[in-house]
Amino acid sequence: MRKFAAVILIAFVAWLGWIAWCLLQPPPGPPRVSVRFLGYTNDATGQRLALITITNLSKQQIFAYLPNVQLPAPTEPMGASNYFPNGTNQFQHLHATLDEGASTTFTVQPPAPPEPWRISFFAYNDFGTVQMVKRIATLHRNMPFTINGDWINADK
Repeated sequence: MRKFAAVILIAFVAWLGWIAWCLLQPPPGPPRVSVRFLGYTNDATGQRLALITITNLSKQQIFAYLPNVQLPAPTEPMGASNYFPNGTNQFQHLHATLDEGASTTFTVQPPAPPEPWRISFFAYNDFGTVQMVKRIATLHRNMPFTINGDWINADK
């Protein structure tokens, strides 16, 4: 019986050590993501849309979501403001989980020419066993990273 209790105690201490090791691991750094503007197209109603492709260049999986079209705004803290055509941001349909090297393409409604613009979206990369243990043990998840594309001239 003592042998069984000792094995259980050793297993419990090892488990606690593993949990502590997980909690001491640094969070993942910013994901490396390629953002490419492919060109313009039209939807069925003739509305102009921009085709955007994002590619995960990181080793870890990412979750990309909530794309926003941004316009230059030098007086704003981040130098840009969000563009909401028709008073709403309807481009919330991007919810892509991308493994290393994977990509996805989506469309957004760009502003009218000649206004320059860029695409911005959020990305999480805190996946995997260690990051999951940290999220469960601390009841906390790091904020997502903001990914900004290059500025695009609307007449391009």
